Amino acid sequence: MHTTSTLILILAVFGASSVEMVEALTIVVAAGVSRGWRSALEGAATAVVVLALLVGFIGVPLIHYVPIDTLRVVVGALLLVSQGAIQNFSPYTKVTTVVRDVPIPPPRCHIHGLPDAGTRRL
Repeated sequence: MHTTSTLILILAVFGASSVEMVEALTIVVAAGVSRGWRSALEGAATAVVVLALLVGFIGVPLIHYVPIDTLRVVVGALLLVSQGAIQNFSPYTKVTTVVRDVPIPPPRCHIHGLPDAGTRRL
């Protein structure tokens, strides 16, 4: 039973990491096409080095000195806060706000071009 749950966990983490890798690759390709490949690849390499240093110098000691339950609470709270911030500043939210604030003109009669009477029948 323990082996099965470990295998499922490994597959789930691999899948999540694959999704993140595709997102990062998409950003690098977009930057490479629009701004030039040299700066895009230098930025990607710098990000990999910074991530490795952060994991090595902060991640390993953090696991040894801070209880796992405390880490879970802090990471969960940060995820909740960051998701709220992302939703508040996303372009989709701005578009829906602008569209919601646009006045909708009254329906017009397709024959005469005058405002439609709605449900009134003659």
